Amino acid sequence: MKARNAASTLLQQSWGFRLTGGVDFRFGLAVKKVTPNSPSHNKIYPGDGLAFIDGHDTSTMSHSEAEEFIRNSLRLQLVVRRIQLDAKLNEFTKKDIFELGAYN
Repeated sequence: MKARNAASTLLQQSWGFRLTGGVDFRFGLAVKKVTPNSPSHNKIYPGDGLAFIDGHDTSTMSHSEAEEFIRNSLRLQLVVRRIQLDAKLNEFTKKDIFELGAYN
């Protein structure tokens, strides 16, 4: 899996994505849907797994806890895992860092 680290600043509307999973659903948190033309559009994709939300490990996070972290964040930072056939598990590189986009 390849990882991507996404960040944004001072959002005044929705980040534009929906989640699935969480420990209460017995599988990892992942992006379910991304809204077109949102701050997340073309940055994260359906199926991307969430490894960290604002520096918090998601491996023990419930769905509602994850939603709360995201909803309360004015500067959201995500580390997502994107499955690729040639990637090594937990391989994070500088080229995988990108900006979700500043939103005014």
